[in-house]
Amino acid sequence: MTTWAALFWFSFRQALLQRRIWPSVLILACAPGIIGLVRYFDPESGVWERYHRVMQFALLAFAVPLVCMLHGAELLGSEVEARTIVYLLTRRLRRATVLVIRFLATWLALSLLIELTAIAAFAAGFAGLDIAQVSAPRAPHYRAWQPWHDFSVYLAVLPVAAAAFLAVFAFIGLLAARPLILSVVYLVVVELALANVPAGIQKFSVSRHVRAIMFERIPSLFGLHEIPPELRNQLYPPGSNGLVPLALILIGAVAVACFLVTIRELVPAKLARE
Repeated sequence: MTTWAALFWFSFRQALLQRRIWPSVLILACAPGIIGLVRYFDPESGVWERYHRVMQFALLAFAVPLVCMLHGAELLGSEVEARTIVYLLTRRLRRATVLVIRFLATWLALSLLIELTAIAAFAAGFAGLDIAQVSAPRAPHYRAWQPWHDFSVYLAVLPVAAAAFLAVFAFIGLLAARPLILSVVYLVVVELALANVPAGIQKFSVSRHVRAIMFERIPSLFGLHEIPPELRNQLYPPGSNGLVPLALILIGAVAVACFLVTIRELVPAKLARE
């Protein structure tokens, strides 16, 4: 096995076995848990609203960025604190290579958990129901609703969103001495506040571009978010696609993070000598 592959699988196992994974599992479990509770206590509520509200606001807007923040901000910082970064950097690999490999392994581990969460949420919302009957028109926004199509869209978009969020928080983790504080500020200010206003900085919001992808593939979600038509045209112009700017954010954040990890001193001189 090559050094690259060994580091990848080591990082993948570490991402799934470290203590930080349990808070992430609990956070992600909120989505299917909420759907199951609402369905149990209020089975007559609209299936469309119940499913998409939880997926949009509990999973995409809250759980996924929060889990990526917990893992991305400490992508290399945890190794420095545990004094294992010296071992990683002496395996004939460049620092940027170590960062990219650990990023890919962590992203794969988180994507696996997030996809399982999406499957559990779909099962909690539709188990025991006749999908053909559920998809029948009941209101304007139900028209031609296809639950399997929406489910497949979530399965495709969630790993992309996780990769972009993880890249941004990995960049923040190498930029600041206290990355968790700056990560929280970014999450609250940019992703939760400015992403919903027609300002220039909203172009740097991962959530904004993820929603653009979702709106393009599931147009009925515009009614769920209740965006006024005049504001909708400013935030999400007709024909716009969030995939390209999302890819630019991902590539840019990883590239700058690789530059920072190359120029910054990650290992104290005393520890390096030891």
